[in-house]
Amino acid sequence: MQDRYSTICACGRKVNRMKLLILSDSHRKMDYMYQAVERDAGRRLVAMGSKAEPESMMARTGMWMGVQMKTFTDTSTAHLANLLIQGSTMG
Repeated sequence: MQDRYSTICACGRKVNRMKLLILSDSHRKMDYMYQAVERDAGRRLVAMGSKAEPESMMARTGMWMGVQMKTFTDTSTAHLANLLIQGSTMG
């Protein structure tokens, strides 16, 4: 039986609703900060006489395929964290 402070997430695990709300609020704050950095970078590019180029559909598809291949056999949190660290420290 499920208590009133828990819910079942998509993965099938029992999750505390308050933790979900806290994580959701934290995610919103991080997203807002990311958008601010993105806007600032766009303004700086324009000030330098350039503009941001959107990624091509082929590049986006290639990135998606790469992630799918790297997570196909190992979906552990340690492996996903390692991929995230590698991706955030690249070029």
